[in-house]
Amino acid sequence: MSAGTVGKSPYDSEAVRRMIYEPDWKTLENISEQAKDMLEKRDYEGVGRLLCRYGESEDAVSRIAFHMHKADLSRTPEKAAEKGIMQLFDILSGTYLMRNGRINPEENSIPKAMAAKHTFMLDHYVREHPDCGIARPEAEEVKAAVRILDGDTVTQDKAFSELYDYLMMCQPPSPYVQLRYGMAEDYKLHQALEYGMEAEPLKEKYGTVPDHTVVSARLTKTAEKALESLCNRPPNPYLDQLNEELEKLGRLAVNPKSIDDFFIYNDFLVKYGIDRKSPEEVRIRQAEAAYRELDARFVKMTGRRPYADELFGRNRQKTDVAENAGDRSLRNKPKGRRMGM
Repeated sequence: MSAGTVGKSPYDSEAVRRMIYEPDWKTLENISEQAKDMLEKRDYEGVGRLLCRYGESEDAVSRIAFHMHKADLSRTPEKAAEKGIMQLFDILSGTYLMRNGRINPEENSIPKAMAAKHTFMLDHYVREHPDCGIARPEAEEVKAAVRILDGDTVTQDKAFSELYDYLMMCQPPSPYVQLRYGMAEDYKLHQALEYGMEAEPLKEKYGTVPDHTVVSARLTKTAEKALESLCNRPPNPYLDQLNEELEKLGRLAVNPKSIDDFFIYNDFLVKYGIDRKSPEEVRIRQAEAAYRELDARFVKMTGRRPYADELFGRNRQKTDVAENAGDRSLRNKPKGRRMGM
């Protein structure tokens, strides 16, 4: 094929191509069932043979790719690096669908996003195991894969859902989400500390045994940043949870002795960089800085006006600040009802 025809169908017309290569509905159903059965049995060679046989058929490859997608063949870097799975994706890349696909863009996005995820996960595996003998994907290929994944609605929605469940219900995110949003190393460390890994291996790797609370706080902040980057306005339960933390920070900034209140937990202080053992004036500065940062996030997430300058305004008397700091809530409240302080 000449350079001028790259990306164009080699056939005289799409109708001719479909007449030659596209199976009838009954054959498509049979192909779909075969692919599903083979993948359940991990018969990747069999799936590869199907792809080779029907490689010029958009409809058949689309059906096979759908079941490959459901099987999540690249769910971990280790799976992505399995020989049979690498061969399967190599065959998929040579099909007409991946070269010149013209079917419904939503259907076409499944194999393309799936192939991009395989490239992304394989790259991580080879980086972690440089002596594995597998050629690392080219840097430009990895960047292109990330662009595809970041532009794929299904992938992004799933990532958002996993991050939300992690932050609200402590459900573990998938290895892909951990790697894509910079959580993998801390999550692995968090699990090791959670389940009582022996101290010596941790000391060898980190020089000391990391503090579980510090690691947990770092993970939470990373997950929050990722989640907020994936939507214009997060769900209300998430905002409510952060709003409670904003009010606590306001209390600590205007009344540092409230650090001894029963609802001020150590993990909260660690998350926002407030040292319980520091002098009061230091804790006030730390709480104010944390309040301002979280307040700015609320402005971006909800479009409301900022509260920090009003709360910490130099021209306001301290008593006025103490009276009104707790009234800064995310949404308007009925008259006579106070929030927080």
